[in-house]
Amino acid sequence: NHNDTDEIGIVSKSLQTMCDRLNEMINRVYKAELEKKAMELKALQAMINPHFLYNSYFLLRTMVKRRDWQNAEKFLGYMGEYFRYITRNAEQLVPLEIEAQHARVYSEIQQMRFGNRIRVDFGEIPEKLRQIPTPRLILQPVLENTFEHGMRDTIENGLIRVRFFAEGEGCAITVEDNGNDGVRQFPGHRTGHL
Repeated sequence: NHNDTDEIGIVSKSLQTMCDRLNEMINRVYKAELEKKAMELKALQAMINPHFLYNSYFLLRTMVKRRDWQNAEKFLGYMGEYFRYITRNAEQLVPLEIEAQHARVYSEIQQMRFGNRIRVDFGEIPEKLRQIPTPRLILQPVLENTFEHGMRDTIENGLIRVRFFAEGEGCAITVEDNGNDGVRQFPGHRTGHL
């Protein structure tokens, strides 16, 4: 209750204006953070292909019914690694070798599902590229697309090759398949640059 014309009143009014603005900015940041978390959760949910999950659990059920304990245990290990990676709250960038390991686990799960029909051959990552910052979950969608579209009708001798190459200051990743869909046959390839 200060007179706006005296010095105390002017300082009081300025302080109140500053507090109001600060509260408004805090609310904006808080809302933005909540929206960001919600978007991250939706993105994570979208990355988990329900058909992949259903097929994986169906395969596990079949292994258990057949009492194939050794493969069931191996499969459960892969699924545990898979879910640990996709559900952890980690940075959006991880070293390439960690992202490639997740892609290998995903591929092992798919290979168990497809049996001897499809084999995935991962090339070695050059030493100087192993720690290159890589967006999390960037390789799985490419491999998922290859399994689903490139190799869907493959009955035998299916091959998917994943290779890593130094390119300037970054990295090139190629994913090739010999699927018979008429589009992605060797020597054709898909390339991603980091």
